[in-house]
Amino acid sequence: MNKAYKFTYIFLLCMVIILLAILLIWFTKTYKVSFDTDGAQNYEIVLVRPAKKVELPPDPVKEGYIFEGWYLNDNYFDVDTLIFEDITLKAKWKKVT
Repeated sequence: MNKAYKFTYIFLLCMVIILLAILLIWFTKTYKVSFDTDGAQNYEIVLVRPAKKVELPPDPVKEGYIFEGWYLNDNYFDVDTLIFEDITLKAKWKKVT
C-alpha cells in the first residue's frame, strides 16, 4: 500500500471514529428541566433528550393565588420549545383579591 492510500485510509478511519463519538454523545445526552413553584408543591427534575420537548407537570396549586403559567427568564414558556440546555421553569402567580 503506498503512502497516499495509507494516509487516506487513516484519515477516513479517524473521521468515522469522530463521527461515531459525536453521535454517541448526542444520543446519550440529556438536559435537566427543573420547576420552581415559588412555594407550591415540588416537582421532580425531568430529563429531556436534545432537541425534544418537555412534558410539563400538572399545574401547581398555591393558596390565595392563580397559576398563570411557566416562565423561562421572565418569558412565557411555550410547550413546543425544543430543549438544548439545562433550564429552570418558574411558576408565575397572580394574587387572588
